[in-house]
Amino acid sequence: MSPRRSCPPVGTGQAGRPAARQRILAKVLADRTSTVIEQAPLHVDLQPMILEVEAGLDRLERARAAVTSDPDILSGEPALTGTRIRSD
Repeated sequence: MSPRRSCPPVGTGQAGRPAARQRILAKVLADRTSTVIEQAPLHVDLQPMILEVEAGLDRLERARAAVTSDPDILSGEPALTGTRIRSD
């Protein structure tokens, strides 16, 4: 079971207001081990978003590894790694 944390309760109309969003964000940043945030009437499971961000970061890292800049190859212009093919 995921760790849960609670924020002070707010009314339904207040849940989307900047102050409420800031409190939720502060809770997320204060305890990065929890994947579920509850602030009545909201219940937010962060796990799907965490997985999506991690997948995006993995794709970004692979893309960065696929392009290199070397002064000896194409005068330092970005090129596909291991080739002389420009990446732009």
